[in-house]
Amino acid sequence: MNDGFISAIRYERDSRKSLLRELTWRDLEPLTSRDKPKRMPPEKLPEIILAFPKIQDMKYVFLILGFIIGSFSGRAQFAPQAGLPGSTAMHKDSSAFVDWASNCTVKRGWMNITDTTLGKVTAGNPGKAFGKADADIVSLGDAGEAVFFFENPIINGNGYDFAVFENGFLNPLDSNLAYLELAKIEVSNDGIIYYPFAAVCENDTTAQIAGVGEYMDARKLNNLAGKYVAGYGTPFDLDELSLQSGLDVNDIHYIK
Repeated sequence: MNDGFISAIRYERDSRKSLLRELTWRDLEPLTSRDKPKRMPPEKLPEIILAFPKIQDMKYVFLILGFIIGSFSGRAQFAPQAGLPGSTAMHKDSSAFVDWASNCTVKRGWMNITDTTLGKVTAGNPGKAFGKADADIVSLGDAGEAVFFFENPIINGNGYDFAVFENGFLNPLDSNLAYLELAKIEVSNDGIIYYPFAAVCENDTTAQIAGVGEYMDARKLNNLAGKYVAGYGTPFDLDELSLQSGLDVNDIHYIK
């Protein structure tokens, strides 16, 4: 993944939840595994926003997924793209979101991690990286990071606990497909030891996506930020990590 962007964080604080302390998003370069995300051209770089839903207002249909042990590469098995029946996408204007981030720090990554002589990315002002989701962008580059800091932790409430927004775009000929840039998400209590969400990518990963005109099917993606197109967040539920030894899902201060 060549570049990425952080835009904003929206958070909740009520009887069920408190605020996230620090959020970190890290580009996935240089992964070599089969679930490595595709490279995106600089002119179509994504925006990332993390948001916390107001649980009592959420009225979403939860898709219960059955998993079969063995190989089932390429099968569409997860929630579809935003706007389609069964999608878990959360629109940026949803009343489930109650506030947005007020601070962000960025660690710039390389223009091309395979050729570091090109230097690091510089596009975008980190000061544009918070507030409600919009068209502003901040380039992270290969292996770049963006960090959002909050004093109070996010806890594991009912349903989704935060959502990640990017700015992919639909295939005009097929609403199941979209140009997407993906990122894995991990959480931590102390900012040192991180626990990843189990992510799945069943799209073709044998060749790098070269540019516009190359699309992915959201039904083959799970727990990857950037699954949904611009304006729609990919939600994450801390309950999925509740059995992780050493992790307190009711005291999450960092998300990477």
